[in-house]
Amino acid sequence: MSTLDATRAELALLVLYLNKAEARDKICRAIQYGSKFLSDGQPGTAQNVDKSTSLARKVFRLFKFVNDLHGLISPTPQGTPLPLILLGKSKNALLSTFLFLDQFVWLGRSGIYQNKERIELIGRISLFCWLGSSVFSTLVELGELGRLSASIKNIEKELKNSNKYDNDQYRAKLKTSNERTLALIKAGMDIVVAVGLLQLAPKKVTPRVTGAFGFITSLISCYQVGDSITNNKKFDQENEGKVNEETNPVERDDKDQEQHVDASRETTVGTIVETTEKSGYVQLPKESNEMKIRDEKCKINNDKDMETGVVNGNGTETGQIITTTIGGRDGQPKKKISYMAERVVGTGSFGVVYQAKCLETGEEVAIKKVLQDKRYKNRELQVMVMLDHTNVLKLKHCFYSTADKDELYLNLVLEYVPETVYRVSKHYIRMHQSMPILLVQLYIYQICRGLNYMHHVIGVCHRDIKPQNLLVNPQSHHLKICDFGSAKKLVPGEPNISYICSRYYRAPELIFGATEYTTAIDIWSVGCVLAELLLGQPMFPGESGVDQLVEIIKILGTPTREEIRCMNPNNYNEFKFPQIKAHPWHKVFRKRMPPEVVDLISRMLQYSPNLRCTALEACAHPFFDDLRDPKVSLPNGRAMPPLFDFTPQELADAPDELRQRLIPEHARS
Repeated sequence: MSTLDATRAELALLVLYLNKAEARDKICRAIQYGSKFLSDGQPGTAQNVDKSTSLARKVFRLFKFVNDLHGLISPTPQGTPLPLILLGKSKNALLSTFLFLDQFVWLGRSGIYQNKERIELIGRISLFCWLGSSVFSTLVELGELGRLSASIKNIEKELKNSNKYDNDQYRAKLKTSNERTLALIKAGMDIVVAVGLLQLAPKKVTPRVTGAFGFITSLISCYQVGDSITNNKKFDQENEGKVNEETNPVERDDKDQEQHVDASRETTVGTIVETTEKSGYVQLPKESNEMKIRDEKCKINNDKDMETGVVNGNGTETGQIITTTIGGRDGQPKKKISYMAERVVGTGSFGVVYQAKCLETGEEVAIKKVLQDKRYKNRELQVMVMLDHTNVLKLKHCFYSTADKDELYLNLVLEYVPETVYRVSKHYIRMHQSMPILLVQLYIYQICRGLNYMHHVIGVCHRDIKPQNLLVNPQSHHLKICDFGSAKKLVPGEPNISYICSRYYRAPELIFGATEYTTAIDIWSVGCVLAELLLGQPMFPGESGVDQLVEIIKILGTPTREEIRCMNPNNYNEFKFPQIKAHPWHKVFRKRMPPEVVDLISRMLQYSPNLRCTALEACAHPFFDDLRDPKVSLPNGRAMPPLFDFTPQELADAPDELRQRLIPEHARS
């Protein structure tokens, strides 16, 4: 974390406190302009109320210029056109200047500053700044609405054969469009108010007209403040409707020349971006067309060779046949196996995931096709061939293929699991229901069990645990961790990239720039997922890396010097933040929660990585005692998925007391 980032975080924490007066300021604004409308500039009670509330508002806004100063130095979302960036920063600069100069006006009107002529001049300059900021706001909103409109049209084209209102991305963009339209109306009316206050307009813009426009914009502001409080945690996430995505740079280890899959991919590699609906299939992407055989073998660490495939068929529509050869090593006979492509279930900068059916067995599989840099090994493949656990997605085999441009593609043939924890959670949110606590227990337990296997048996850190990367069978509720595009074996003493893991689930040591972290970053992510399933929304919905830290501090409080040192011992002296007390957990969750789940979350969401519980310790936590009841069954009446069939490797080095708590008597052999 740079000094600029630390400054941004400090300003954001100040903004947090300043915004507590936001609602009072907006209410006073409505009273002020309502009084201006009633008085029409004539002396009397209404005009006195107008002047009094105007002075009161200046007190509420005493340091509010910090808000826009923070916005001025904060990074803009990636992909924002340069003209919109310049307009937005200009708006922030002018609005911050207006609010700063407005305090001198307050000093003059309250009699503290005596030079009336200078105060009058400062007042007019401040109003011109506000006028300019309103003009820039109008232009920014027009530009953003244009971008949103184009994006919405593209989604409508993709969803022309299905109900677009069932699509989360479409609804999120539509909601953002409505919010920006309202902001555009407010900015346009603010221009009229500023012109009226400066007396620059024709005589028709009387104080009554100014008051009317000001009153309407005040009501809009009150609505926006109320709406932001109600939707404090933005669950439909991110300005473009994406799900917790942030660009992730390439990570290469010079020692072994591994490849972090795709230089331009996002941290949501493997995440299913829901472009398909239940009704109808989507055509396969163009690069799947006329793919050719690759006369090389898929060589991997343990010498398992999986031969390359041939794709027959000359179209990209459903029904394309993919034929490959498996076996041929360790005395196993070679045999051809064919898959029929059915539909795309995920797309992204990493490539494409599509559902297919094995023609020989009728088994459903998922095939993840990623562009492969010929110079490097694929780390995801290297990790997946080592994994074999009931709560980890299984790699069946792989093959290489090429397209027209002679680009090399790696195809991973995986188990097909139809749902994700993210979509299950969204289902309950749409139904205005909380997820049943038994399902929360079941999902988190299986995540922890899978991570214990990865961390302590294989020695791999996942580095991107989030609801979208947790697959679930909707009938059995058997969970499997997927997407190993960010996974890596962490070697003590060797540095790793800190810009990893999707933002909402990113451990604080990563935000502080630590490069020698541990598998405890996955435990933090699990704590975030657990809290999200209980809340129905992300616990830490940061809009940027720095804002993510601010969201964490708002709930956990300011980390101590010792905690910062534990997170990043190399540069912990650089960070100094305002002291903020931790938010009590019972206020965070509001609804009555079992004390066991609050205790588990508090053990996972510790600033100090070494104080977080391990995945195996989490499995033994009392929160999961209901799962150890021999009479427990799924909400649909089915038997529970396998939970206690631990291998000796999974329980290696576990104390006897921990083993006794992990495995109930009825499950012991």
